[in-house]
Amino acid sequence: MIKSLRFFSLKLPYLFRIFIFLPVLYFINFPFEYNADYGNYFPDYSYGYFAYEPLYEWYSYFCREVLDFDFFLFWFSISILELILFALIYKTIMQVFLAIPSIVGMSQFFYGTQVRYALVSLVIVYSAISISRPVFKFLTTIVASSFHYGGVLIGFISLISGKISDSFFVINRVKPFLILVFLLGFSYVAFQQFDYLVSLTRFNYYVDSGEYVEPISLVSLLYVLFSLILLILIFTCAKENRTRLIKIGMVTLLVSLFTSPIAALSGRVSLFYFVFEPVLLGSLMVTAGGRYLKIMLLVLYFVRVIFYIYVNKYYFY
Repeated sequence: MIKSLRFFSLKLPYLFRIFIFLPVLYFINFPFEYNADYGNYFPDYSYGYFAYEPLYEWYSYFCREVLDFDFFLFWFSISILELILFALIYKTIMQVFLAIPSIVGMSQFFYGTQVRYALVSLVIVYSAISISRPVFKFLTTIVASSFHYGGVLIGFISLISGKISDSFFVINRVKPFLILVFLLGFSYVAFQQFDYLVSLTRFNYYVDSGEYVEPISLVSLLYVLFSLILLILIFTCAKENRTRLIKIGMVTLLVSLFTSPIAALSGRVSLFYFVFEPVLLGSLMVTAGGRYLKIMLLVLYFVRVIFYIYVNKYYFY
C-alpha cells in the first residue's frame, strides 16, 4: 500500500456511508412524466400483470398486496434498496469519493429508470467483493437473475474471472495475446450473425428493432478499449496489481468488447463495469506499481463521469 494514500483506504462506518449517499436519492427519484420506463412499470404494478421476472413480481406483489404501497412508495422503496447497496459496496474514503459523481451521472437514465438491472448489478458487485465461497456467489447470481435475467451474464463474469490464469493477461507472453486477438476476431464475426440467430428464437422481435442490433457508439467503444488496455498494462507491470478485482474488470471489458456489435448487450455489460469501477479504481489507487498508468485510468474515468453529468438532463420534484 502507498503510505501517502493510506488515509484514503480507510473504511467508513456503514451508517455514515448511508448518510453520505442519502442525497443521491434526490437525483434518482425524479418526476414520472420524465421516466422512460414509467409507462411499462406503472400498469404492471397497478394491475399485477406479472410481465417481468419472478422475483421482481413477487416483490411488487408484497408491496402492493401486503404493505398496501401505492406505485410511488413502491418505486421509492427500490431507491432505498439501491441506497443500502451503495453503502454496502463503496466502503473506503477513496471508493465513496469516486462513486458519488458516477452515481449522480447515471442516476436518472440508469438507477432511476432501469431499476431491475441496476439492482442486479449492485447485488453482483456486492457478491464479487464480499462473498468468498463460490457456491454462495453462484446462489446469489441465481437469485439476482430472477430479478433481471441480465444477471446471468454479469454473474458468470464475476464467477469465472478469478479462475483465469494471470498469464492470460500478461502481454509479455505471446500465446495468451494471440488467443485474445483470436477471440476478439471470432466474436466480431459471430455477432455479425446476430440477426439470423435471434430470428430462430422467441426474441425475434428484436431483429426489427435497430436500437438493439446496432453496434455501440464509437465513444463507448473507445472508452471500453482504452480502459481495457490500461488495465492490462497495469496488471502486467506489477504483481501487486494482479488481484481478482482487476481480473473482473478486464473480463467485463473484454465481454463488452466481444459483444460490441450489439448495443443492447454490450451496453448492459458496460453499465455493470461502471457500477464496479469505483471499487476497482479505489483498490488500484492505494497499491504500488504503474502509477502513471493508474493516473491515466483515473483521468479517463472522470472524463466519462463529467461527460455523463454534462450531457444528461436532470429533472426534480
